[in-house]
Amino acid sequence: MWHTIILTKEDLEKFKTLRIIVRIGSGVDNIDVKAAGELGIAVCNVPGYGVEEVADTTLCLILNLYRRTYWLANMVREGKKFTGPEQVNLVFKNIMLLYVCILKIRKAIVHDIPF
Repeated sequence: MWHTIILTKEDLEKFKTLRIIVRIGSGVDNIDVKAAGELGIAVCNVPGYGVEEVADTTLCLILNLYRRTYWLANMVREGKKFTGPEQVNLVFKNIMLLYVCILKIRKAIVHDIPF
């Protein structure tokens, strides 16, 4: 079940044969858990879902804020001129740093996969 779907007691009463609800993610705040229990419906979640993706995205957002890559890329896209060579150098460093981080993350993830 996705986080944008809200299940109230009235909704749960419509599903006569429903026995379990599995929520993708770490919360169950969109499900009336008390009503589900009263109706004999088990409610579970998957707290580890998407951990690596969230970690990757967080790292990228931190790098973006720290290195200002988004704003520099927009300057290039809009045809604006750089104020100095340090900005060009900064963009190149950001691309290289991001590439190295992605390689390290990928290596760590592949290392954890049992073969």
